[in-house]
Amino acid sequence: MTTVGLKEERLGFLLVLLVGFVQRASSQLGECCCRDSFRDHSMGCDVEIADIRATYRSVGERSEKLDRIVVELQGYAVEGARATGYFSALTLEKLRLEYFAESGKRVEDFYFADSSLVFMSSTRQLTSPMTPELLGVVENRFYVLNGGLIQ
Repeated sequence: MTTVGLKEERLGFLLVLLVGFVQRASSQLGECCCRDSFRDHSMGCDVEIADIRATYRSVGERSEKLDRIVVELQGYAVEGARATGYFSALTLEKLRLEYFAESGKRVEDFYFADSSLVFMSSTRQLTSPMTPELLGVVENRFYVLNGGLIQ
């Protein structure tokens, strides 16, 4: 984790603003939009998805080497929330949001390429409020291109 200095404080503030923006933008994503608007979408967008997978794998492999800013978020979840921005220089490559509750935890990861959102994943772990027993996991994955969902 990065020691917070003046530059990091500014990035932390921007990260909090970005959290709100990403949450609003992800709820307003458009319909499927591959690069070729005349493409038969029943075939899927295999090339675009392969490119996006390569992007988030690359970020995942480098995440330990990227600069990190961690911000505790107030008012987002009953038992706390945290945003972690992963930066290469001043470019945000990944944003992780973690929400904690007595019935589990939700983690949302947002991956960026060329300052554009390209992939989102959401994982919710459901636990018993009385014991740490894991009751289930719900995962969702979204591939994004030019502001619209691919899959």
